[in-house]
Amino acid sequence: MIDFLSLTYSKDEVQKAKRRKLIQSRDKEIIAPIPLNLFSTVKYFVSENEITSIFQSTVPSKKVAWLLIDRYFKYVHPFYPFLDQADIYKEFNRILGEKSYKEEKIQVKIEKRLDFARISLVCMILRMGKLTLYDNQNRPIIVDKSNPDYENVLYLLKTDPVDDKVTVLQQLALSPFNILSGYSYEAFEGMLHMKLIQQLAPEEGDVFDFSSTYSGLIYDMSFNLGLNRDPTKYPGFLNDKRMLNKYRKTWFSILQSDSIQGFMTIRPFPNDFERQDTKFPEFEGEENNNNFDIEIEKYSKLH
Repeated sequence: MIDFLSLTYSKDEVQKAKRRKLIQSRDKEIIAPIPLNLFSTVKYFVSENEITSIFQSTVPSKKVAWLLIDRYFKYVHPFYPFLDQADIYKEFNRILGEKSYKEEKIQVKIEKRLDFARISLVCMILRMGKLTLYDNQNRPIIVDKSNPDYENVLYLLKTDPVDDKVTVLQQLALSPFNILSGYSYEAFEGMLHMKLIQQLAPEEGDVFDFSSTYSGLIYDMSFNLGLNRDPTKYPGFLNDKRMLNKYRKTWFSILQSDSIQGFMTIRPFPNDFERQDTKFPEFEGEENNNNFDIEIEKYSKLH
């Protein structure tokens, strides 16, 4: 077969043209690591448009979504302070539409590929927000009528709008990112919360996460992203105390998780303390808070 490209263009131009064609073909079909029986519309090859469509049909109303997001930052975030609430709310406002507690349908807005990592994060936050409505025996929590959250909790328990399939949808939303060749911090946050849901979700059983493979992957990703170096080493963080605080919290949370796993599995710690100089996070009030509630921030896990 004659390669007509080689007759018209130089060798370098031919290679560039072939590479562009390959990238375009990859954009059309993305491998999704999920079983077929969970979504009737999902195939092994799922386009980004299909991911958006599945999320659009799965995500609950604005009222439900934002109530669950609020509960996540009130009850889960203090123990796993990987995110900055102001930054996440800004991103979610852009993707899900302006924050509202009305029974409105969410119109998902995707502007760039990194937004799929944010969709993945939305799924996990909704799932963990739902878990706060149940006790450790999977029974609905009892809230006194004098509690300000009484009406909202009752509403969420009655509607029960978030299906457990959002956990799988999180994996689907991360499928456009090939973490073996490179990744962004947004994709890393998605992977980090995927590990978190494996530890917290009742369907995984009351067993500590013994998977050293996944823990090693998270550690390597954080190391490659430079979390082992204090953010003050990078000029861009000198004037952003909230992000500086968030990265420090994330790094020490990962170290703590790996250390606990090392004790429980009698395995050597993957932590290389000689190659990290990240300082311990400090509480400075509104200057570097990662949670809107200062009291929650003050007594969070790593302060």
